[in-house]
Amino acid sequence: MFPLEKSIEEQLREFTGPLPTIIFPEADDPRVIAAASRLVQFAKVVLVRRKEDLAEDLDEMDIPLKVSKTRFNQTVRCIHPDEAPELCEEFALALQEKSQGRSWKVDIEKARELLRDPVYFAIMSVRLGYADAVLGGVTHSSRDFFRPCLRLLERSGTVYEMGLFALPDSHDGGFFNQNLVMFADVALNEEPSAQRLADIAVGACKTMRDVVPEDALPAVNAALLSYSTRGSGAGPSVERIRGAEPIVKRRLQELAEDDPRYANINIATELQVSCAISKQLARTKLGQQADDNPAVGNSNVLIAPSLDTGNLLFHMYATSYPESQSVLIIGGLKNQALDFSRSSTVDDIAMGAKALILRMYKSGRYTRTPRDRFFPRFKILTVSPHREHTEIALWEGRDLNAREHLIHDIADLPHRLLDQIPLRLRAVRGFLERHGIAEDELEAVVSRGGLVLPVESGAYRVDDRMLKDLTNEVSGRHVINLGTFLINEIGKKCPNVFIIDPAVVDELDEISRITGLEGTEQ
Repeated sequence: MFPLEKSIEEQLREFTGPLPTIIFPEADDPRVIAAASRLVQFAKVVLVRRKEDLAEDLDEMDIPLKVSKTRFNQTVRCIHPDEAPELCEEFALALQEKSQGRSWKVDIEKARELLRDPVYFAIMSVRLGYADAVLGGVTHSSRDFFRPCLRLLERSGTVYEMGLFALPDSHDGGFFNQNLVMFADVALNEEPSAQRLADIAVGACKTMRDVVPEDALPAVNAALLSYSTRGSGAGPSVERIRGAEPIVKRRLQELAEDDPRYANINIATELQVSCAISKQLARTKLGQQADDNPAVGNSNVLIAPSLDTGNLLFHMYATSYPESQSVLIIGGLKNQALDFSRSSTVDDIAMGAKALILRMYKSGRYTRTPRDRFFPRFKILTVSPHREHTEIALWEGRDLNAREHLIHDIADLPHRLLDQIPLRLRAVRGFLERHGIAEDELEAVVSRGGLVLPVESGAYRVDDRMLKDLTNEVSGRHVINLGTFLINEIGKKCPNVFIIDPAVVDELDEISRITGLEGTEQ
């Protein structure tokens, strides 16, 4: 089976810029809490609930966290509407304004009442730029969660839902490359028009390309399904599909011109499902025409002509292959929302969130949360000296703003380690100057610890004794020792100067030191 989740995670780790902020309004559900713990390395996670209530659940319930409880509490932000009256008032005014002239128009008092609901609070957080995406539907119906999303969040054309499956190896049809198949639309559009069919077809293929890398799936092939194959039948749905064909061709050309990554998308229209997924059957029906479009007989993105068909296909595969990896993905909402099923598992929630974050990055539009308020943005400088370079990075909270490898000419470096400090210090200060950061703006300066006396892992504030031990090389001579001296100089106007997990960390239990050789300890 294609390792879909692993592939998504590997791609996410390639992105080193600011982390997006995702917000969960249903944070009292243990599945959401467990899924959130799997996302802290890929996003800044906000749970709409009181922190003390979360702590109580973590103490009393057996919630399978992916990270330690300490790290979870340190990285996840809890906020309840009652704890944010200024935000709620801002959100209520914006909600009232958005509702004007709509069938669901609300006055300010009703808006204030709605903003006490975690769902509305989370959605308005996204609408006003305090978060990037809202994820829900685990405990709410689509009427109560997704309908407000559709009303309040910005759209980009047709809104639709895709179901992507990585089928198990036991799937013996052999029809889909890498046993990957996507269905669309599976939830929202009953009988999409030609324009909407084109939106769904091109958008689904773009999503498949964004989520599955080219080395795994060299081409994305799709088919608009029908009971007619290239003129063999007639009827209203066939006419809609035929009307979509020229729109699809134009949109594909525009997409490839905009970004060459999408040049390997092929879409065939008006095909019976057998001709869409079997080249042999397609040739039987179409003859040589079956080879005119690479998608004919090779499609692994299947576009349904109606919601009945799309929903049937999705649930048939979900039921037949419960061991598959699958993910639901929303198109047309600019990656701002994801609506889960109430039967979703922890895996479903975590996988859906990771795919959403990946699509944010692949869209090329994500830079950072527009109004990042939920997380502190302390400026932190990290320094790591190496033999021929000094690696330095500037962070704002958990967001990496800049990173450089400051290369040093080895011939210019004095042999005595401590004599290298002025040269490396100038390089570090040059980095800060290039990025417009004054030393007194830094909240913390951090380096990997040098060869001090053995200690347990953790963060240690730099002090005179540490500097003396490193000067005397009590545990050895190594270039990593320079990091402590560099941050000590840079951090003279900074309140927090730390080394982290020095190279001499020693946490062995006493019994682990016994080697089995008489008189010899580890």
